[in-house]
Amino acid sequence: MNYRASLQMLGGSIGGLMLGLAIGSISHTTQHPALAAIGPYISAAGTAWLNALSALVIPLTVSNVITAVVRGRDARLTGAISARAFALFVIWLTLGALVTFALVPPLLQMVAIDRGVLASLTASLPAEAIAAAKNAPTPTSPSEFVAVFIPRNLLASVINGELLPALIFSIAFAFAVTRSPEGSRQQIAAFFSAVSDALLVLVRWLLVLMPLGAFALAFVYTDSAGASVAGVLGTFTLVSCVMMLLVTLLLYPLTAALSGVSMRRFARGVLPAQIAAVTTRSSIASLPALLEGASVGLRISSEVANLTLPLSVAVFKLNRTVSSTIKLLFISHLFGIPLSAMQLVVFTVSIMIVSFTSLGLPGGGAAFKSMAIYTAMGLPLEGYVLMETTDVIVDVFKTLLNVTGNMSVASVVERLTKKANAFASSAGMRDGGGEDTGDTAVETVTTVA
Repeated sequence: MNYRASLQMLGGSIGGLMLGLAIGSISHTTQHPALAAIGPYISAAGTAWLNALSALVIPLTVSNVITAVVRGRDARLTGAISARAFALFVIWLTLGALVTFALVPPLLQMVAIDRGVLASLTASLPAEAIAAAKNAPTPTSPSEFVAVFIPRNLLASVINGELLPALIFSIAFAFAVTRSPEGSRQQIAAFFSAVSDALLVLVRWLLVLMPLGAFALAFVYTDSAGASVAGVLGTFTLVSCVMMLLVTLLLYPLTAALSGVSMRRFARGVLPAQIAAVTTRSSIASLPALLEGASVGLRISSEVANLTLPLSVAVFKLNRTVSSTIKLLFISHLFGIPLSAMQLVVFTVSIMIVSFTSLGLPGGGAAFKSMAIYTAMGLPLEGYVLMETTDVIVDVFKTLLNVTGNMSVASVVERLTKKANAFASSAGMRDGGGEDTGDTAVETVTTVA
């Protein structure tokens, strides 16, 4: 999906959302017979759109994960620099989730949401969504916990819409494929890549109808709860933007402490990429500015910058464990569905895995790859999609956080690499071959890049 098409889709989604809020509010206030008569048909259109998206979630996720591991395993894990970068990706994502879990629940307790609105929103959900939320499995024993990850019947888990076992099997299968003969490996990678491409085409076709879906969902909710639902969406947008900006700001002292680069210098180096991020809402489009800022502003070596930054832009989306966690906690708070500590751990691990399989492009349906994880937590799908319609504003702050995280990782990897090379050089000198050892390490990494 090109940039113009993305803007058109997002503009249409906002228009559909606003129109649905307006007409739903009128229907709620006036109880006009004509609006009451067409209400079921609007609801049916929204349900059809949601069901079509839901049907694609698991096969799309599985094919993307297998393709990413089989084709990207060498690029991510080969060489010392890529290994350090990937370790930092996981650490940064974990820190983002921990900060969000620590700050958002108290913040939500301060947010005044009319309980009548919540009751109306819950009443507007289909009966099956409410039943799924009440019957969401929560492991209480070690055996039940293991069954969450390794079910007795994988096919039954997939049929029940349980994403996590499918993800775990997909990763295990993909790593098994990497040990297969070259011919088999290429055939399997090509097959799943083709499946992923075809499913993404279907997703894009459905996203063309996203304005209709946004309209239908907003109408159904507002018809039941009134115009106050707009305030709920506004609150979610505000909380998301504030948290995304806060985590972005926290990267400055964290980077300074771990990379030895001052916060002022880091701010100057990352600023061009941040401007590109806000303008384009695309991490990939910000890559040239990231490379320039790394080499000119931060003086990161070409060996580190040319490997770490393209790698991080491709697979590292720091916003995912922040924005997804905010959405999880907000929907849970909105509909009054409690989440256990085990569910939060499972959710974080799942989101982290899925985050490595989405491209840094505006729109294109990447966000819907994680949709099934929310339903696996017992949250209503309709709540997820309703929150997703507000993404046009939040996406600016997501991309800002992503590119800042990309540069942060590159800065820390630069320092770790210098220390490792210095250590290898000194150890080699003690053994009588210091300079050759250090140069060979750099040459190996350069070859990988």
